Amino acid sequence: MGRVWQIAPGGTTKVVAENLNAPSAIALATDGTLVVADTGSHTIKRIELQSGRVTIIAGTENRAGFTDGSGMAALLNAPVGMAVSPDGTIFIADTYNDRIRAIDAQGMVRTIAGGDEPGYRDAAKGAEARFDTPCGVAIDLDGTLLVADTGNHRLRRVQMDGATTTIAGTGAQGVLDGTPQTASFNEPTGIAIESDGTVYVTDAGGSAVRVCYLGFWPEVSTLAGYANAGLADGTLDRARLSRPSGVAVSSDGKLLIADSGNRLVRAVLREGNAQGAELTRENIEALRLKASDFRAQAEPRWPYDPPEKTREVAATFGEIRGEINEGEDAWFHNGLDVPGAYGETARIVRSEKILRPLGVEGVGGARERIRFPTLGYVHLRVGRDQDDGVFDDDRFILRRDDNGKVIGVRVRRGAQFKAGEAVGTLNNQNHVHLIAGRTGSEFNALAALELPGVKDTVAPIIEKDGVRLFDRDGKEFGAPLSSKNSRQEKSADEPMVVGKPITVRGDVRITVRAYDQMDGNAARRRLGL
Repeated sequence: MGRVWQIAPGGTTKVVAENLNAPSAIALATDGTLVVADTGSHTIKRIELQSGRVTIIAGTENRAGFTDGSGMAALLNAPVGMAVSPDGTIFIADTYNDRIRAIDAQGMVRTIAGGDEPGYRDAAKGAEARFDTPCGVAIDLDGTLLVADTGNHRLRRVQMDGATTTIAGTGAQGVLDGTPQTASFNEPTGIAIESDGTVYVTDAGGSAVRVCYLGFWPEVSTLAGYANAGLADGTLDRARLSRPSGVAVSSDGKLLIADSGNRLVRAVLREGNAQGAELTRENIEALRLKASDFRAQAEPRWPYDPPEKTREVAATFGEIRGEINEGEDAWFHNGLDVPGAYGETARIVRSEKILRPLGVEGVGGARERIRFPTLGYVHLRVGRDQDDGVFDDDRFILRRDDNGKVIGVRVRRGAQFKAGEAVGTLNNQNHVHLIAGRTGSEFNALAALELPGVKDTVAPIIEKDGVRLFDRDGKEFGAPLSSKNSRQEKSADEPMVVGKPITVRGDVRITVRAYDQMDGNAARRRLGL
């Protein structure tokens, strides 16, 4: 159930509308009503703030499509972005139609720019321009539109006659500052413009807020956040976000951010203008979803059919994956690997709704995946069988090249899945990598899911000479005399002897080679602790 909330300057809140379906952008209209892009219902709606009455401005409830025309005769396709001009015109990022559209004061819907398929093309004629899942739209000071072209990882400018140009972003997916021609974005989603022309962009995939200066010395820089999702208040260089979506500039100059992954509204404040409260470690822990709560909400089942049939577990949360080369960070496994047969159907283990505009990634690769708010499935053919045939399910929208190869899969923001429904089939990795928890705060799926028949009475095994102690410089304490590891410099301490203590001093790093097993697993399975 989607709601729209009103948050007063002092932090008090109230619900002004409910029973919406994945509402996204909101904006005040010139008559004092609130306009909302109700993405999941494929409509633009108006909310009367005093009464809470909700009416449809454009689109047909729960019917996706593309048609220009009057009000409810027009069809939209899960619009996410929206802005209202001073003359009352409503501009729409019609996200899954890959078009920019407008609703005039009489309720007539027309298309300004974009075409029948996602793509990337600047053009003098609006019908020839191409977008890929545009999610944000704002009205610039000169009356043109700025568009967060999410799937293309670019910012675009659209004139009222439809002429479209790129103003920032190379198309490479990443968080790279620089000139507009060299900077990169990672799923730019929301966009807001300050009175001096400064442009703010929420980079959802990069968990960052970017700032664009488009004047005499154009530049794109990162205002707050970093490439890795997190949660921290404080100075801009220390603050962390998780998939921010909406952004707005308040009348008193605050930058307001919808920090979607953390389910918070955040503010960037000038020094001495503090409002709200800085989050403490205790606050952050209280906000996190707990594995025990997650488990209580899930019905007992495995991600395959029959749901009660016990499966092997091939890898667990927190394992080190692959070799770590010098200067590289460790890659920790963030999910549970559950083996299955090639082409076997993977099913969602609890009811969830897709909220990411780009919920499917890596199509055609070994790590093709779909991400729900608190679940992730990796190593699938999303929405299709082992022969790349699409499921009989209109929630999955496939795009193929001229040779029939699948090159894209869409699942619209707002699509609802019930526990047990199919999300895809296993690719050549022959297992599903099942993630439990929100992005940036995942937890052990064994603790979070009710998996029938799971049993572990096997004690962990520490391998021979599996415990080693090192000082801060990498020298090993009590290195065995027989050690042939030439990369380790032997310390001057006595060699390690079983049963005899060794002397350590200063900072000590402990490394352990150990593994665990579970009842019913093949003997070759070695799981992380």
